[in-house]
Amino acid sequence: MHVIQRYLARRVPLENIDDLVSEIFDIAFRRMNQAKPGFELPWLYRIAGFVVANHRRKLQRETSFLATFYAAETSASAEQIALSHVELAEAWKQLKPGEREALSLAAFEGLSVSQIATALGITTNAVNLRLHKARTKLAKHLDL
Repeated sequence: MHVIQRYLARRVPLENIDDLVSEIFDIAFRRMNQAKPGFELPWLYRIAGFVVANHRRKLQRETSFLATFYAAETSASAEQIALSHVELAEAWKQLKPGEREALSLAAFEGLSVSQIATALGITTNAVNLRLHKARTKLAKHLDL
């Protein structure tokens, strides 16, 4: 499984992965001149993040009342993994969304600071700050 497919598997229903991968690579192909040499993968994660956000908005619009009774068939997202442990869940809730995403990209996707910066469209200093704050908050709430 390609890393982009694994990224999507943690964020969207499994039946949508193939379509979203196609959409991501279609966008990437059309905009390949925007990718910095050596940062192609983080650039793909950035595109994937936008595609996932658009997909989630689309699903919210299409969701009917009956759909709320069915569990989605997805792999666990970074948030779901964290929420499976009560103390970790409480600590995870204390993080800002940007801190959670930076930490998720580092811990679950294995991206470097510069790759995370590219994926999130922020500076490496901002990534370092988000990671430091996230780790500090987690350590504080988990009494580490």
